[in-house]
Amino acid sequence: MPTLRAITERFGPAQLDRFELFLSVLEPGTHIPPHFGGSNCKLTLHLPLDVPPGDAAIRVDTETRGWTSGDMVIFDDTFDHEAWNRTGRARAVLLIKAYHPELTPEEIGVLEMFAPLSAKVYRELLKTKGRGQ
Repeated sequence: MPTLRAITERFGPAQLDRFELFLSVLEPGTHIPPHFGGSNCKLTLHLPLDVPPGDAAIRVDTETRGWTSGDMVIFDDTFDHEAWNRTGRARAVLLIKAYHPELTPEEIGVLEMFAPLSAKVYRELLKTKGRGQ
């Protein structure tokens, strides 16, 4: 739990008040195709929990990295990114999306107020790229 404590200390209560936290498991032979987020107001953190040896990695923009136990990966998901697991075992990471630590509580409040509109605009953008319904 020291890593989770470090995350909360780094981001603070305002950024983590409305965060997303979930377990991301990539089964063997799984590939998440290239995609991107709609806003850079949140950062995506991957905390590796169980990473098999071999070709399990994430590409963000032009950089590709594997996950290493204990080493967190933090990135802005507005950059094109994809992940894969070409091993024989599942890969598990704790995935956290938190507001950028440099945003003030007031700025976060404004972002939350416009979140429904932002989601609508993002869906329309995906449709123009042939990626959405």
